[in-house]
Amino acid sequence: MALLATMGRKRKWLRGATGLALLLLLALPATGWLVQPQLRLAATLPGSTDFLNSVSSPGKAAAHAPRRANDFGLRFADTLAAAPFGIDTSTERVRRLRALESEFGDRPALHGAILRFATQGEVIIGRWDEQNRLTGNTDEAESKSGRVPAGRNTPDTLAAFDANAQAGERLDPDNAFFPFLRAVGFFAAGRDADALAAIERASTKPAWNDYVTDELNALWRRNEILRGEEPGAVARIAQAASVMLPHFAQMRSAARLTTLRAMEAEQIGQVEKGLAIRRALARCGGKMRTDSSTLIGNLIGVFITNTAGMRPGGALPLSKNLPGNERGRLVRARYVVYLNRIGHPDEARWFTNETENGEQVKRLLKANVDRSAFGGKPARWLTVWWMAGAAVLRSALWLFLLAGAAALLGRSRRVRKNTPLPPAVRWGAAAGAAGVGAVAAAANGWSETKIGLLFGAFVLLAGLARAARGARGGRRRALAAGLGAAAVSAAVLLAAGVLVGQQAQTSVAVAEVLDSLLDFPGESSDPLAELRLVMASVSLLPSLLLCACLVFASQIVRVPVSVGLVRGLRGLALPAACLVILVLYVPLALVTVRQEAAVTAGLHDVATHEGRYLARLAGLPWPGPVADTR
Repeated sequence: MALLATMGRKRKWLRGATGLALLLLLALPATGWLVQPQLRLAATLPGSTDFLNSVSSPGKAAAHAPRRANDFGLRFADTLAAAPFGIDTSTERVRRLRALESEFGDRPALHGAILRFATQGEVIIGRWDEQNRLTGNTDEAESKSGRVPAGRNTPDTLAAFDANAQAGERLDPDNAFFPFLRAVGFFAAGRDADALAAIERASTKPAWNDYVTDELNALWRRNEILRGEEPGAVARIAQAASVMLPHFAQMRSAARLTTLRAMEAEQIGQVEKGLAIRRALARCGGKMRTDSSTLIGNLIGVFITNTAGMRPGGALPLSKNLPGNERGRLVRARYVVYLNRIGHPDEARWFTNETENGEQVKRLLKANVDRSAFGGKPARWLTVWWMAGAAVLRSALWLFLLAGAAALLGRSRRVRKNTPLPPAVRWGAAAGAAGVGAVAAAANGWSETKIGLLFGAFVLLAGLARAARGARGGRRRALAAGLGAAAVSAAVLLAAGVLVGQQAQTSVAVAEVLDSLLDFPGESSDPLAELRLVMASVSLLPSLLLCACLVFASQIVRVPVSVGLVRGLRGLALPAACLVILVLYVPLALVTVRQEAAVTAGLHDVATHEGRYLARLAGLPWPGPVADTR
């Protein structure tokens, strides 16, 4: 009796310590914001994945709107978040943004966002036949007619696009972004002379800013307000990954057409005119390479500068079979030779220095991108900690459910008297389990479906035969008991399977949002499907191990397995759940919070200037602008 009393006190202490630990984690601001969504994920409660993308909650935004009507950043983020998903998302987003012009028309970030999103659907350059004349890509010319989809580049959309570009340049006169985007609109309208003049004007501007940083910071700030607490790095990464940069594709097209016009001028003897066009385009690329806040923007800047050196004087296009690096090297070498030949060694030096900086940027980014808080190892490890925390909480939840079920079943007279289950009930339960397994195999399209169905049918027939034999012996309730056991076991397993499926889906919700950031090993065609299976297995592992140990112990002490399972789970499942929380989840939560802080700090640096952030991680200087030699 003393031993039982001591064990009872220890169990109470363990339950109390577990409850206190969870309460502290929930109450402390440093951890509460993390534990709450993980608990919702573990229990698969409605809205358990809302923390990933709270930018899509216009209802909450409307509730806060009256208090921040004059806050441009929050109104800007509300408008971006309110655009629905669908084919015409960009058109709807542009419409909503333009509705803010009456109140915030003096904000260049608003005009910059309108221009960026308008290039996704409203303003498209096309003209692939001309672009391919520069690149010599005849296959692409045959596959693309150069026609712009109907409803694009209408006079109204082009005029509105040009008005936004003019307004942005007036409000931010030192920014090359607005005149370059105005050139995109001119090329889409077929006004090439105006486009080249806009490129020339952009080349004289001292800086480049496409206001992507403003958009991302506004979305992050909105998320903090809607949640009322720290949203977490996972949510920030998800929002950063959702920021769209459609203007880069149109800028690449504008760069090709600009270089084509330069080449055409050179072919008719206007060498200096062609050089002036190339020089202006290369300067724009240099500004992007230096100042763009996004890694892809830096690389697009390198692309634009290299494009400015293509086919100097009308030289033949290089073979498309050349490797990319070799092709780029030859493009740069031919242009430097051309510049020296026409008497512009100063421009050759500038172009050489700028392209060397561009190559340095590419090497730096390639070597260090895996260290980035956005998409690198820190982000992937954070995702792992998140999923591990949710899996551990789910394993504790399953142990709690088993403890509750065992407490109910332990009240039966059969368990108290160590009476085994009747044979008909055992066979019926096995038949129900086998039938559920066969149905699950068929639903998942497994190759073993036929084997599973045959096995289930065999067990079911054997169980019914055993129950019928008992019925002929005078126990007519055996058949009903066997069928009832089959139905009950099937229902319990189906309910458990549904819960496991829901848990597996929510456990991988983070990975589905950030699948491009995760490093899945192997050549799996559907790594997320495998991850669901792994997370479900991890969640069930403690419960399965405990049940297996109890079955083994029941055989050793010669106790009916059903009795041993019920008694063992009634006594051990709850303490095991407490230990899982104390020994596994609490340390995991603390590790996750620490990783969250590190990744969040890195993400703010990424939003400011991703290239400089990676250079700092590598301990190297960011290649700055090349001094103009003119």
